[in-house]
Amino acid sequence: MDTKERPRLETSRFVLRPPAGDDIIHLAEIDTDPAVMQYIHSGAVIPIEAGRAKWEAYLAKYGAESDFGLWIIEDKANGDFLGWAILQNLDGGEEIEVGYRLPVRAWGRGVATEAARELLRYGFEDLELGEIAAVTKPENRGSRHVLEKIGMRFVGLRDTYYKQTTAYYTLRAHEWREIRSAKA
Repeated sequence: MDTKERPRLETSRFVLRPPAGDDIIHLAEIDTDPAVMQYIHSGAVIPIEAGRAKWEAYLAKYGAESDFGLWIIEDKANGDFLGWAILQNLDGGEEIEVGYRLPVRAWGRGVATEAARELLRYGFEDLELGEIAAVTKPENRGSRHVLEKIGMRFVGLRDTYYKQTTAYYTLRAHEWREIRSAKA
């Protein structure tokens, strides 16, 4: 039986790869930082053991053979863990969302922008998706800036995702192609 694995993706500076080995501890550690978690769901940090259990369940749901799921972001230069990026079903529904979470030490370096842009490319070009969405808390200016920088269009505030009010963004495949041709 042939099984495919979620591909390893690369940008000019980073490798995006499926989780492996002891990545689970890095994933759980990010969730213990109040600065990171202030814009995630309730804003509460997740204790390390609860975080490990959460990530183990998530990784079991989106196994390496799934087109969707989580990619670990590594620095090509030194292999450092810089966070994660994701393509998944938005709040369990049919829409596909792009997302990311980085430790504070990786903020302001273009990591989220570069990783999310690569996942948009993968989603539109390799998976041939018609549309990709993203949500963030309205007050999360940094994340909103990333979404706008990668070409996503703000649609409005919605209170239908993750039991909170979110700033909802979207990008359609034809818009992605227009962005790509304008940069060529």
